[in-house]
Amino acid sequence: MAFNSFIRLRALEDLKLFYENSLQEELKSFEARRKFFLRFAIAASIGIQLCYVAAILYWNREELASVSERIRELPVLRKVAEVGIFSLGIWFVCFLTAYSIYEYQQQKAGFKEKIIQSIIKFIDIDQVFSYSSHAIKPQLTERALNFGAILRKNPDKFSEEDCIYGTVDNISFCLSEVTTEEKKKRKIKSKNGPDRTETYYETLFNGLVLRAEFEHPFDFFLNIRSRGSHEQLPCAIQSKRFAGIDYSIDTNSAELVTLGSSETDEFSRSFLVYSDRPSEVISLLSTDLKEYLVQLKKLFRRDVFVSVNEQRAVIAIEYSSDLFEPVFFGSLLKFKPIREYFAHLELMFGVLSELIPD
Repeated sequence: MAFNSFIRLRALEDLKLFYENSLQEELKSFEARRKFFLRFAIAASIGIQLCYVAAILYWNREELASVSERIRELPVLRKVAEVGIFSLGIWFVCFLTAYSIYEYQQQKAGFKEKIIQSIIKFIDIDQVFSYSSHAIKPQLTERALNFGAILRKNPDKFSEEDCIYGTVDNISFCLSEVTTEEKKKRKIKSKNGPDRTETYYETLFNGLVLRAEFEHPFDFFLNIRSRGSHEQLPCAIQSKRFAGIDYSIDTNSAELVTLGSSETDEFSRSFLVYSDRPSEVISLLSTDLKEYLVQLKKLFRRDVFVSVNEQRAVIAIEYSSDLFEPVFFGSLLKFKPIREYFAHLELMFGVLSELIPD
């Protein structure tokens, strides 16, 4: 389908040519670094194990002379088990050490920033995108998620990174990777003493979030969410984290909007729509908006959320892993993650363009 957006983006075919002719060459230094650390980990593991085996042979050379007679004895089997466990431990330690060094070097060299900045600079025809590896007004993103009734609970920990932001036609926007977590406690039983309480964090949301602020407020509340694990709209969310002011939103007035038959309408099969003014939001659910959301759901097989409230709109899609994080056991020169990131941009900005009031 043809994608319409208030931000003009180049086509995927153009991006692929740019990658093959330019970006891929620039990323080869990162790939060479990855291969070096992988070979280092393998060589170090083999070297340590050979040294260990040589030491075992030297220290037990007299016992090994009669190994054919002692092989059935338990101590020998125990030694074999010890050697196996120790060898696995050596492999693990070497790989973990090499990966830690490799990840640090890749982050230091700006692998992720290099890819994202190169992509947005090329695909952004009008050069309206700016990039920051750190959060840009994270309180606005957290508030948009809270008061868009996207989060099930108010998070205790919020982080935001890799922001693409800008302003077009008095609409300010920010696309970023967001993680929200809830603080929880659990009891740990002890055999020799009293039970202790352990604090841990459980992820509420991890994924991409596109928020936008408009000049004029909307006169309705709208929430579109994937069918599945988060179908129920949160009744109320309250937060005390914004400039010391106590904000709250009550979604009890929102009701389920009746859509077309779920047997024939793919959008109805995939999404639920809530609003406090159902008759008004029906006209906002354009064919293109529905198609963009269906494509997001089908392409990435993740939960998708859209919310419009007051002067804000927010589109969120859950994502289990961070985009463009350096991989240790796979090539860094694959086009697939770049294609996926472009699809996220294209579809999410397509959804946002359909929410802009006429």
